[in-house]
Amino acid sequence: MPVIGVHHAFGDYKRRTRKLFATLFRKRLSLLGVSDAVRDDMRSSLREWPAERIQTLYNRIDVEQLQGSQFSAEDARTELGLSPSAWIVGNVGRLHPDKDQATLLRGFAEALPNLPENSQLVIL
Repeated sequence: MPVIGVHHAFGDYKRRTRKLFATLFRKRLSLLGVSDAVRDDMRSSLREWPAERIQTLYNRIDVEQLQGSQFSAEDARTELGLSPSAWIVGNVGRLHPDKDQATLLRGFAEALPNLPENSQLVIL
């Protein structure tokens, strides 16, 4: 049975446990990175692997289709309860240490005195 591993982060195969996993399942395992950079990182960590077994899985979202159904900026602010005049810093992503929203929070707090009045940070 084939095994497919999808990876979102750098350095996964620098860890000994992951290298052991890759070695144990080598005949059945194919790896996918969510970007060319993640793919290249895995290839550099697993140099003995054939390049065709470590590929990129590109985003399958049809951007053009979604653009037609997007809210206007005004409607999005209303939906999210944000002031029409607020200066917004936003972040959309899963709440996970890899995304490091803590650094965003610290940076926003540090920058806030120099930002326009009514500035808001939105994390979705």
